[in-house]
Amino acid sequence: KCRYALGMQDGTISDENLSASSAWSDSTAAKHSRLESSEGDGAWCPAGPVYPNDAEYLEIDLSQLHFLTLVGTQGRHAGGHGKEFARTYRLHYSRDRHRWLAWRDRWGNEVISGNDNTNEVVLKDLGPPIIARYVRFYPRADRVMSVCLRVELYGCVWRGCSMGAWGSQMGWSVWTTSPRPRSCESGLGTTTWDGETTPSSTATWRWNLNSITS
Repeated sequence: KCRYALGMQDGTISDENLSASSAWSDSTAAKHSRLESSEGDGAWCPAGPVYPNDAEYLEIDLSQLHFLTLVGTQGRHAGGHGKEFARTYRLHYSRDRHRWLAWRDRWGNEVISGNDNTNEVVLKDLGPPIIARYVRFYPRADRVMSVCLRVELYGCVWRGCSMGAWGSQMGWSVWTTSPRPRSCESGLGTTTWDGETTPSSTATWRWNLNSITS
């Protein structure tokens, strides 16, 4: 399956590929946002509260297009001293870092449920999946409070329309992109990279990603 950890935890994604809108201090900079890491003060923490604008973000550059199927989040544990985590967050993604799209599920919801403590990893399946090079996590809060994040991305390198024979069926959404759609088609569903999603109860296609390498 296309659910390989892409390198936040093990360091395959370099510090230079991590950035953020702001950081509380050098010890909570973007490079400390790695899942299960306790480096620095134990997580990425923005300089101020995210409420009410939800404008602070952590950005990851994957260096090339990836097919993203899963994300994982943690709060700031810091050996038991941390108290900050994000109960909800949003994802934005891009191929070129100029045109950004908000991820939405099949029902049009942007907000993703996150953590309710500082240490447990919460995994979120992305349906529909994301095809992108750049991903931004936008932590949210319902009141003025500090939030911190550690994250991982899961998926595989995007190989285009030659990603393999069709296999087990999964229900997604129809993807379209403008100004010039580019797509891979299968039966009832059409998927195009880095596209806006249009919810559809009838759109299904089949992926067999066993031949894909991370």
